Amino acid sequence: MSIFQLLKRHFNKNKSIVFIFLACQICSVFAFCFVFLYVSSIQSYNSSEQSISIEPSDTYTKEIIINYAEDLYQSYSENIDCIWFQSYYNQIPVKVYLHYNKENPLHLSAGNFFDKAPATQLPPCIIQLSQNYADFSVGDSIEIFGYPHEIIGFTSTSEWEVNHRSIEYISTLSDIQIVFSKSASSETVKNCILNVREKFPSSKIEISDNKLEFWDCIGSLECFLFFLIILLININFFGLFQYIIKEDLPVMRVFYILGCSTLKAISQILKEILVICAISSAIGIVLFQTVIAKIIHLLNSNFVSYLPLEDVAVLWVLYFLSIILLFIPMICIKYRKQIFPSRKVVR
Repeated sequence: MSIFQLLKRHFNKNKSIVFIFLACQICSVFAFCFVFLYVSSIQSYNSSEQSISIEPSDTYTKEIIINYAEDLYQSYSENIDCIWFQSYYNQIPVKVYLHYNKENPLHLSAGNFFDKAPATQLPPCIIQLSQNYADFSVGDSIEIFGYPHEIIGFTSTSEWEVNHRSIEYISTLSDIQIVFSKSASSETVKNCILNVREKFPSSKIEISDNKLEFWDCIGSLECFLFFLIILLININFFGLFQYIIKEDLPVMRVFYILGCSTLKAISQILKEILVICAISSAIGIVLFQTVIAKIIHLLNSNFVSYLPLEDVAVLWVLYFLSIILLFIPMICIKYRKQIFPSRKVVR
């Protein structure tokens, strides 16, 4: 008896159970899809900020670098979020901001980092929070590059950040970073890159898309909740799979009498379950991609409107892996107890 004949037997015997089983499986696929949609949305939100990194050669002086950066900003001011330079102070990396269109809310929580105060005031800075500066607090003054700066906040990263008015105190600039806004079109970014190559023909230029990795988007608590949900869903399937196994017992007993091995019987029932899961998962993914994801996007535009194909492939693998890991032990125990008991050797 083939797998499809077994499935047809289940369907003809109890159609309602089969439909309930498929509906539950489709809901399980929806849960998987939503988790991947959540992660993909975070990645998409962060990947929209493209940036250009430029390492000028020694032939470019500080004044030339700043003038070129100013020209680029004037040409693409509506599409550039910020331009900053890389420098070092006592072997500590320092970000020196030249232009910015959007204020960082983390900086604003500590103080107005992107200040618009008169140049007579101290240039502000955010310094690394470490033991060396444990005695400092917001509002104190610290000397950087031989000039006093007002501390307006602390950062957990290894870089310090200073305002654009600190450029005059810095002798060398080792790197330029141009960060585009999320609204910048690919054509605009491409034109800006060509302009950069014209201005810095002998420099190392890198183009990056700041896309977060999967584990950067989901924390340990979210991972725990995700696996807990999947575990609970599969446990609820336990009774439905038990129904299939129970219905197949008479057939498997016949197979056993005819000399069918335990491995062959287990593979037969597992194939049957996987075919059902394949049908339900295909229906679930199609429904999610065409209907559910679009509805979620309409309700919250921060979510992407569909899952990328690579995410669908990973989702499918994880889904079937969870099915196999959960139900192979259950099938083995059930069949060994009721159909394939261990045979005692009689002497």
